[in-house]
Amino acid sequence: MPRAVMHTEIDFLKDLTKRLDLYFLEGDDTGRIRTCSGGFLRNLGYDPGSTGGITLFTIFEEASAQELFGRKFSIWQNGLRFYRAKLKNSAGELIYYDVSGSMDVQPGGRRYRLMLRELGPMDLSLETGPFLENVHAYSIAQRYISKDLIQRARRAASSGQKNLLNETRVLTFLFADLVSFTAYSEKRNPDEVVQMLNLSIGAASSNIIHYNGLVDKIMGDSVFAIFEEPLNAILAAVEMQKQFQILNLFNVKNNQDEIQVRIGIHTGECIQASLGTDDHMEWTAIGDSVNIASRLEKAAAPGTILVSAATVDVVRDNLSLVKEVEIAVKGKSVPLKGYYINRVTFQGPRGPISLGVDDDVF
Repeated sequence: MPRAVMHTEIDFLKDLTKRLDLYFLEGDDTGRIRTCSGGFLRNLGYDPGSTGGITLFTIFEEASAQELFGRKFSIWQNGLRFYRAKLKNSAGELIYYDVSGSMDVQPGGRRYRLMLRELGPMDLSLETGPFLENVHAYSIAQRYISKDLIQRARRAASSGQKNLLNETRVLTFLFADLVSFTAYSEKRNPDEVVQMLNLSIGAASSNIIHYNGLVDKIMGDSVFAIFEEPLNAILAAVEMQKQFQILNLFNVKNNQDEIQVRIGIHTGECIQASLGTDDHMEWTAIGDSVNIASRLEKAAAPGTILVSAATVDVVRDNLSLVKEVEIAVKGKSVPLKGYYINRVTFQGPRGPISLGVDDDVF
């Protein structure tokens, strides 16, 4: 009876591994394959009956083989789980496999017992390595990549594309730059400078994200952001100036220099495109509209918001205009018209809301 039960369990395991496309492999530190699922070798295009010349180093791509069967024993300390490896088939093509298993140290050397599952066709530029380690690395990298870009990449991948598609759009661009940052940084040590940047640029970025903007670039002491709705860009700018007013209250109290920011906003057509090489690509907006927003920011007075006529025309009824100015722009025969604004009105969940740079901070 026990033999029959054992036989039933073996049959069940064989059936389960077959249904799940799982394969077993046992090898040693010389690379010799001691036992192996015949289906695994056939799946890679090898003849299961002639395994004499086939070793672990034959079927595992070099980087994976060195990490798994080289001298990095720490990877096996708690057992190997969900390691993503590149394997080579008989034609020399690389295929991703999920590898789990254990390693024992025996008198004759190390013995590896592996369970493998083919992951199917994947982008072979992806990194090999332990799954959880890769997830952790991804979670770190995700903080440096915008959610918009990640969503675009997912849509491109689901459509079978290898790159993001270029597109022409009408968007609103915001540039914000800290005033007299060079003079400020000369008086402080590097840690103080970085702390100030993280605090001030962090405050600016949080307002941009809150109003559905995309932080396209952080360039030292400046921020470049993109909005689909012009009104959201202006709301973010007003909130940003108010945030810096609060920061400066604490700076003055602590006998520190005030930090001011100037902001330029423009709405217009641009090209959103992938720029760079195969080794490094950057997804960004390019065009004259981006340059105009940058010019407005450079022409703005410290602590103010300078908005182009193109943006004002779209949301004029929501704005309180302080002053109209004309800015000479290199390469353009006609001066650029802009408006300083200090108040914006919008419809909130309970009625109209008015938000101004000159509102009381508390």
